[in-house]
Amino acid sequence: MRTVIKGLLMAAVCLMIMVNIASAEMPDPAMEAEQYLAGEDWQAVRESIPPQAAEKMAEQGISSFSELIAMPAEELWQMVRNEVKEVLNAPVRVLLSLLGAVLLCAVVKGIGSTLGGGVHQVFGAIMTAFAVTLLIRPVMDCILSLHAVFADFSLFLTVYIPVFAGIMTTAGQPMTGAIYNVLLFGACQGVNGLLQAAFVPVISCYLSLAVAAEIVPQMGLRDLKKVITWGLGVTMTVFVALLSLQSAIAGGGDNVAVKATKFMLNSLIPGVGGSLSELFMATQGCVQLVKSTVGAAGIAIAALTFLPVVVRVMLWQAVTACGGFIAGMLGVEELSRLLKSVGSALNVMLAIALYYAMLFIVSTSLMILAFKGG
Repeated sequence: MRTVIKGLLMAAVCLMIMVNIASAEMPDPAMEAEQYLAGEDWQAVRESIPPQAAEKMAEQGISSFSELIAMPAEELWQMVRNEVKEVLNAPVRVLLSLLGAVLLCAVVKGIGSTLGGGVHQVFGAIMTAFAVTLLIRPVMDCILSLHAVFADFSLFLTVYIPVFAGIMTTAGQPMTGAIYNVLLFGACQGVNGLLQAAFVPVISCYLSLAVAAEIVPQMGLRDLKKVITWGLGVTMTVFVALLSLQSAIAGGGDNVAVKATKFMLNSLIPGVGGSLSELFMATQGCVQLVKSTVGAAGIAIAALTFLPVVVRVMLWQAVTACGGFIAGMLGVEELSRLLKSVGSALNVMLAIALYYAMLFIVSTSLMILAFKGG
């Protein structure tokens, strides 16, 4: 009789435990995500945010990843406009000076028959040297700014990529997270190592060749630009295709693992297996929200990091394009070739900057949209 009573008491206790588990409150995804992002694990990520992005976030009063990805489009466009206004004065002054030099060359060329052909050639050489002195300093500033951005962004990626890959593993995507960690981390560090070692000397030499090409047009600098931009496009396409293919294959394995865990909870634990499996999937939903938030925040940080320097390069690119167009229209071929060649160097700089940024942005976007298991 005592044995039966003990058995009934143990069964009652087990039933009460199972009822408590079954009635456990489902976690709130938004609250869980905020608590996770507020933890000490993210202190290193916050400290590694590039100063360019941190400055923009401080200007907008953004203190968390959730606020960063919730930033309205109007504020983003206002940020771009403010950035343009901050750096617009110098390009406008240089453009006006270049246009003045172009007009003087055109006037001297127009009256060259009266003054003699040698006067026009000497004046053209003087104006070419004047244009070089106007452009060389801002272009070199752009080169050095890009070099600093590459170094800061690489430091951020060394912290961010492993953390984001760990979130993907927790979210039920261990194979996809491992591929992201290995491929993107290796690619970004390889690209950064190459840029740190060769970007400044190579672009400086390219700029020197751009100036020399005004004297020797047969140097074929335009073909070199095509080779560089073509190579960047091909490597980006190959990398994204490889990452997409491997993440799609790994996603199938992650899907099997999540569904197998859900099946085991549902089948092997009597009574409350269904509730536990739903609780497991709700927890996965919380981690998925964290993954999406962190991924989108990383993309936003990349955009804010490269925004100032890209805007500067594009403005100087517009100066050389506008000046070269007007010089060609007025028949001042010396300045037209020079400005187009310098613009070609700026095009290469812009292509490299966008390549590095898009390598991370496209890869992380693919991981956000990757199969979520369940």
